[in-house]
Amino acid sequence: MSLCSLEDPIREEESETRMSILVDDKAKNPDSKVNEFYLREALTKGIEKLTVKERTVVSLLYYEDLSLSEIAEVMSLSPSRISQLHSKAILRLRGTLEKNRDLLMQND
Repeated sequence: MSLCSLEDPIREEESETRMSILVDDKAKNPDSKVNEFYLREALTKGIEKLTVKERTVVSLLYYEDLSLSEIAEVMSLSPSRISQLHSKAILRLRGTLEKNRDLLMQND
């Protein structure tokens, strides 16, 4: 067995170290993975709290990529009503995310 530093070059003529091979610069930071998990959880809970119409608008807009006028047709409502439902849903989701962010900060 031999002991070597991770900071020493692999070969004398190169500047590459063992540490540079071990560290994946493209990998996500563990904190960001945890935050992403809690963000998804908060969004899921927030979406569940929306009214049926608000949830439908959010689903059709963001998951089905329909325009507001297409959603209006599907739901037999005016485009302005769809816009109102969308705005209300976004405000409610922001509120949910803010509450969860505040809870996470208190637990740190």
